[in-house]
Amino acid sequence: MSSYNIERWDAVIKGTESTKKSPMIYIKPDITFLDFSGRNNFVVHCVINGTGTIYDGKLIEGLVDKSSNSHNKRHNFYKKTGLYVITLLSNWHGYPDPDKLGTVKFYGLKASSDDNHDNEENNSLSQEKNVKSESETPSSTTLIIIVIALVLVFFGGIAIVHYKYKDEDY
Repeated sequence: MSSYNIERWDAVIKGTESTKKSPMIYIKPDITFLDFSGRNNFVVHCVINGTGTIYDGKLIEGLVDKSSNSHNKRHNFYKKTGLYVITLLSNWHGYPDPDKLGTVKFYGLKASSDDNHDNEENNSLSQEKNVKSESETPSSTTLIIIVIALVLVFFGGIAIVHYKYKDEDY
C-alpha cells in the first residue's frame, strides 16, 4: 500500500451553519493516487500513522480535492505547491506536533512494490465493510417481508372491523 507524507494539517468547518471542525490533511499526489481517487469518486479510506495523536492507526474516510478547491479557494497556493487535500470525516482533535505530521496510507491503492500481504489486508477490509453494511442496513428481502406483513395487518384489521359490524346500521 502506498504511503504519502502529510505536508500540513488544518481544521476546517464545512457548510455555513456548522460549528463542527474536521481535520484536513495536505499531500503531494502522484498519478497513481489521482487515478485511484478519481475512480473512487474522490472518497478514500485513510490510515494515518506517525503523528502521536488519536488519529494514528484508525481507518478514517476522507474526501479528496485540489487545495485550490478547498474551503478558501487558494488558487495561487495550489499553483505553487500542487498539494491536494483530504478532509477527514472525523472530529477535530488538535494539531499534531510540527515535527510529527505523519504519513497516510489509502486502502485499495497499490504501489508497484507492494506485496500480497496488502492484497489480503484489503480483501479482509472489504469483507469487514460488507459484513458491517449488511448488519447496519436491512436487505431488500427483509424490507419486502416487512411491507407485506404491514399490508396483511392493515387488511386483516379492516376485515375484522367489517365482520364485527356487518349487521349493524351505520
